[in-house]
Amino acid sequence: MIRTALILCGLFICLTITYSFGQDTSGKLSGRLIDEAGEPVAFANVVASSPAMQGIRGIMSTSDGYFDFYNLPAGTYSISISHI
Repeated sequence: MIRTALILCGLFICLTITYSFGQDTSGKLSGRLIDEAGEPVAFANVVASSPAMQGIRGIMSTSDGYFDFYNLPAGTYSISISHI
């Protein structure tokens, strides 16, 4: 299930980095986790990491499989998902 979630995350997740106008350099990273049947992966652990920030940030997906990271520094991110 974890491998499936990671593969589907790479294929189906819609990642959006939204930048504000002006001098704000933070953004938002969001997406939805679904399994091979198209069903949401509820309450999965989602971790974002990047050289642009110190450490990592982790959140849990909603019951509908959605997740949002707010106020991330601009940059390229790697995400990992785990679900039992």
